[in-house]
Amino acid sequence: MVSIVLKKTDKIRTYQSLAAMMGIQDPVSEIATQNYIDDHTLIRRIENFDPDSIRMHSKATLKGREENQPLTFKLSKRQLPENLIEGWEVRIIDEETVEITAKNINVFLENARKSKVSSAGQLPTGFNPGDLYPSRNHPRGLQLAVFGASDALHSSGLSLETLKENIEPDQFAVYSGSAMGQLDPEGFGGMFQNPLLGFDGHHVIAAHAPLPGLRSSLLMGAALARALQRWLVTCNSCGQLVMHEALRVGTQLPLYIQILRTHARDTIGLIS
Repeated sequence: MVSIVLKKTDKIRTYQSLAAMMGIQDPVSEIATQNYIDDHTLIRRIENFDPDSIRMHSKATLKGREENQPLTFKLSKRQLPENLIEGWEVRIIDEETVEITAKNINVFLENARKSKVSSAGQLPTGFNPGDLYPSRNHPRGLQLAVFGASDALHSSGLSLETLKENIEPDQFAVYSGSAMGQLDPEGFGGMFQNPLLGFDGHHVIAAHAPLPGLRSSLLMGAALARALQRWLVTCNSCGQLVMHEALRVGTQLPLYIQILRTHARDTIGLIS
C-alpha cells in the first residue's frame, strides 16, 4: 500500500483525511484506528450488499398431487393478476379473498445465490457523498462526480474570488455518465427490478429516472448548481433554486442554460 512508503507526517495527514471522510472520531495516531481505516478502504469484501445472498427468482411449475388433479388455493383479491391467467377458475369467498382452481401454475420462487465476485474496490466505509449536499435521489455516480468537481475547485490553488471574477458560472461543469445506465437501486436498477420483485414497497417511481433523455447533458448543469452552492454557502437557497429550475425545465436545454446563467449571476451578485 502507498501508506507504507509515506513519511510519518504525510501518513498521518492521509489517515486524517480518510478519518474525516469516514466519520471516525478516534485519534488516527492509534494503530487500531489505522488498521480499521486500512481494512475499510480500497479493495475489500463487498459491503453494499451481501455477496453470499444475491436475491433472484427460480422458475417452477406447480401441479396437483395426482395426475390431472387441479390445484386449489386461496388468494387475496389485491394480489389477483389484472389479466387473469388462462385456465384459472376464480370463486369469490368474501370481500377480500378468492379461491383459485387451476391444473398447472407457473410461478417464480424467491431464491438467493452466492455471487462469483465477493471483493471489489469501494468507497471508504462511512463515506456518503450524498450527505454533503441536497442529493435527493441522485445516483451514486453523480454524487461522486459532484463531490469530485467541488474538491477540484477547492484544490485549484485559486481563491474563490479569483474564480468568480474570471470564469462564467456556466463554463464550469462536470460530465457524469454510466455505460450501464446507473443500475443502482435508486436509479435505473430500481426501475428494472422492482416490478419483478413483487414485494410490498417495491414499485417504480419517478425518482428512478430523475433526468431522462438528456441525462448526461443535464448533469453538467446540475453539478454546476451544486458546485455553486458550495462556493456560495451564504446563499444556499439560491443554489437550490438553480437545481429546482434545472429539474423543472427538463429537456428544454437552451432555456435551462439561460435560467442557470441568470440565477448563478444573481447569486454571485448577492454576496459580492
